[in-house]
Amino acid sequence: MENKRRSGQGAFEYILMLSGVLLIVIGIIFVLTGTVSGTGNALNSQSNTFSSSVSIDIVKQFTPNLAIAHPTGNVPDTDVFPCCVSNGATEQCTAIKDNTAVLFHMDQSAGTQVLDNTVAARHGTCVGMGANCRWAAGMSGNGVDFRGGSETVQLTGLAVDTSAGPKKNAVEFWMYWRGTEGQMPFGWGNAYDLYFAASSFGFNNGCSNVEGYAYAADLANNWHHVVAVFPNAEPVTDASAELWIDGVKKTITHRTPAVNPNCATTVTTSAFISGWGADGGYKFNGIIDEFAIYSKPLTATQIQAHFAAGAAKFYNHCTVTALNCPSGMFNRGKGECA
Repeated sequence: MENKRRSGQGAFEYILMLSGVLLIVIGIIFVLTGTVSGTGNALNSQSNTFSSSVSIDIVKQFTPNLAIAHPTGNVPDTDVFPCCVSNGATEQCTAIKDNTAVLFHMDQSAGTQVLDNTVAARHGTCVGMGANCRWAAGMSGNGVDFRGGSETVQLTGLAVDTSAGPKKNAVEFWMYWRGTEGQMPFGWGNAYDLYFAASSFGFNNGCSNVEGYAYAADLANNWHHVVAVFPNAEPVTDASAELWIDGVKKTITHRTPAVNPNCATTVTTSAFISGWGADGGYKFNGIIDEFAIYSKPLTATQIQAHFAAGAAKFYNHCTVTALNCPSGMFNRGKGECA
C-alpha cells in the first residue's frame, strides 16, 4: 500500500516537472520574440553592411528630440541638421536640409489664416471670404471651400527653387472640384498654374495652353489627390514636368493644338490656392485640403504613400555610406548597430 502511494505521488511530481519545463520553454520563446521583434527594436537588416541605397526616416528614427520638436516631420528651410549613424566606434554624419516650403492640413474651423504646419510658419491668408475662411469638411479633417468669385488663399515668402531646369518644385493637394472648366486650383504669383480647360487638366504658362491630360468625367465631384512637379524657364513636357493623379503618373501632352506649346515660366516666392497672380480671374469652385509645396520633386514612393495616407506630409530621409556592424545587424529603430 505504501509503495502504491509513493508511486502515484512520483507520477504526479513528474507531471508537475514536465509542466514547469514547458512553461520555461514558452517563457524563453516569448522573451526571444519580444527582444528581436518588439516595437522600437526591429532588427531589419540581417547583413553586417548598412547599404547607402537605403533611405531611413531621420525624423522618426535617428533623432527623437527632433521628432518631438517637429512633430509634423518638417523642419524650417533655415535649419540644417545632421543625419548620423554609428557602429559603436565611428559615427557617419551628413548635413541635410528640409525642402517643405509650406504644409497646410487646414484643420481649423475659424479665422482668416490657413496655418502652416511647418515651424517656418508661412501662414496663408484667405481673401474674398469675409470674416473667416470658408471652412468645410475636407479629405482629412477640414479643408477650405472656394466658390469662385474673388476667393483665394494668398501665400508669400515661399522658400522655393527658382533656378532654371526641369522638375524643380512640387505642389501637392487633395481637391474636390465641382466640374466647371476655366478654373485654376493653384497658381504661382505670375502666369503659371494648374488649369482646367479644353476637357483637360494640367499646366498653363499664361499662353492659353494646357500641358496635361484629358481628364475622365469622375474627376469632378469626387476627392482626388494631385501632385504637380513644375519646371523653371523651360517648356512643360512629359520630360520636364510630372503630373500625378491619385498616385498614378499621367503622360503629359500638349492639349491645345492651336496654341504655341513652347511657353516657359518660372515659379515665384508667392502663390495662390485658387487662381493665379496674373489677374483676379480663374478662381476655383471646390474644396482644397492637405496642401503642400516642396522645393524639390517628390519621389514616386512618397507620392503613393501620401495618396494612401490621405494626407500631405514630408519626412526627411538620409543616405549614408556603407556601415559595418560587428554584430551583423543594424537597429533601424535606434539608428545604430545592434
